[in-house]
Amino acid sequence: MSHEEFKRSDRVSEQVRAELMDLVLRGRVRDPRVRDLVITDVKVTDDLQLARVYVRTLDGNSSRSEDVLDGLDHASGFLRREIGSRLKLRYTPVLEFRWDDVVERAVRMESIFDELRQERQLKDAKKEAEDALSAGRDALAAGRDEMFQIIEERDDFLVTCHRRPDADALGSALGMSALLRARGKKTTVFVPQELPTSLQFLATDEIKRTIPDGKKFSATFVTDTAARSLLPPGLPGVDVTGTLIIIDHHAAHDDVGEVVVRDVEACATAEVILDMLEPFGVALPDDAVTPLYAALVADTGGFRYPATQAKTLRHGADLVARGADPWRVAYELFEGWEPERLKLLGEVLKMLETFADGRIAMLRVSRDIMDGVGANDAMIEGMVNYARMLRGVEVAGLVWEFRAEESDRLDTKVSLRSRGKIDVAEIATTLGGGGHRNAAGAHVTTGLDETLAKIVAEAERALAQE
Repeated sequence: MSHEEFKRSDRVSEQVRAELMDLVLRGRVRDPRVRDLVITDVKVTDDLQLARVYVRTLDGNSSRSEDVLDGLDHASGFLRREIGSRLKLRYTPVLEFRWDDVVERAVRMESIFDELRQERQLKDAKKEAEDALSAGRDALAAGRDEMFQIIEERDDFLVTCHRRPDADALGSALGMSALLRARGKKTTVFVPQELPTSLQFLATDEIKRTIPDGKKFSATFVTDTAARSLLPPGLPGVDVTGTLIIIDHHAAHDDVGEVVVRDVEACATAEVILDMLEPFGVALPDDAVTPLYAALVADTGGFRYPATQAKTLRHGADLVARGADPWRVAYELFEGWEPERLKLLGEVLKMLETFADGRIAMLRVSRDIMDGVGANDAMIEGMVNYARMLRGVEVAGLVWEFRAEESDRLDTKVSLRSRGKIDVAEIATTLGGGGHRNAAGAHVTTGLDETLAKIVAEAERALAQE
């Protein structure tokens, strides 16, 4: 046997194996006995007349061997014709199927099994994601239709957002209120808690801390809210609020809201609203421009985060063209700190801890630290990002003691950030919270040490599976 003949028979062996795998995996053989198989090896004789084909089931169940081989023998004519057609061979080898029970092939088999399992898992995960995205888009369209029908038929609306609002929550609420008024509707914006310094530039006389006695609304819009626990304190019951309409963009959420307009592909709730301008049928009011721009800037980290899309930048450019001031908004959101906040940052950075060879970075802040520098809870907003700034960090977290609204009990607030590989919303869910893949949070009653330990354990588990 010449070297060239050896190389040719070896090459044909691999080609026959590849084509057989493709035919079996694609279900071209309709015999139910020929399912979930792997072709572990093919040996073509030197004269290319015979191909010994070694097979196993994916689960390695040898009790099926006789049925499998019988099914393949019945299909051998079809398989041989298909291989001859695909490979354009002058003579297609006769296929002789054998059950692979050779120990020497075990390592190769396991490698093949792993590849097939991974391929199947990836396909299943991709299909699951595509199905979820399709279902989400259908639900979004249905929610929009129902919302616009309510807007068309009713006149007096309450507009609010999640408790302790951030820029997206507040800006979206103010933008939604302005659009409703442009449609000739009456609105009341309800934000019961004091705004942090960074959002004071959005404060207007329109914002009410309380709802007038005896006032009833035909429906209530709640922006940027994914859970009942995040509804603002003091929000009255359905006899006052009317239909509860949620406008949101969080992937992790509960069943809050009778009508839900949720777009998980949007970078911010403000983007959900801006995407609905055309069906609103009105020009964007001047008093909606800055609030919506601030919401976009805040939730994208200044148009830096992965959720930022081309249309996000187009929305931002359009809002600037309409009068939004980029420097003023950026200064108010990201700078303009009080002295106490800068002192707090210094103390926070002293508490930095790293885990998992520097892939996890955690910060912890006790109430004593905050009280010692005269800081309030709003001042800690965004400080978790300093932990994520460390090169090599995949998961960053900040935990701090937080005085519960109902009592003097100290609870723990959690803020999580990811560089992109790890879904921190899944970690937050284990704590009863939620959010996005790259930014999430939770509010728990456990102490700092216990909470931090649980976060690190969940993050390490996620990194090990990555």
